[in-house]
Amino acid sequence: MLLKRCFLSILTSIFLCSVLSANQLGVGIILGAPTGLSLKFWQSRKVAFDLALAWNFENDYFHLHGDYLYHFPLTMEGVSKRTLYSYLGIGARMKFKDNTNGNNDNLFGLRGVGGLEFIPRSVPLDMFIEIAPVMSFVPKTDFDLEGGLGIRYTFNL
Repeated sequence: MLLKRCFLSILTSIFLCSVLSANQLGVGIILGAPTGLSLKFWQSRKVAFDLALAWNFENDYFHLHGDYLYHFPLTMEGVSKRTLYSYLGIGARMKFKDNTNGNNDNLFGLRGVGGLEFIPRSVPLDMFIEIAPVMSFVPKTDFDLEGGLGIRYTFNL
């Protein structure tokens, strides 16, 4: 219970700092493991905080993660340098599950993430695909692999 409160406090603090210092906000969906709401708080052209409030249908968990991301522009024939990015990041993940027997099966772990993001210059959308290996530490050590694809609408703040 204490770990859950600490994690939520830290994630809330990161969320509030991200909102206050962001110059753009992306709001959309992520489909995969997990599936749900995706938020992206751009701090600069290369740095962003990514949050997801989602559901993992495979294991029936409510999923919450936050990542610090660094973006690298990709150059490809026929694609503008400011349109396609790869990104790498690190973050934390928490899964919540209430069992029918009254026990909580909450999982906490560290998450690495990598992906590709397409940001067209003419419309305020971004589309992404990512993969994230996760090492759970609480209540037991376990390895998991998550991934998804999504789309977000970007607002200037």
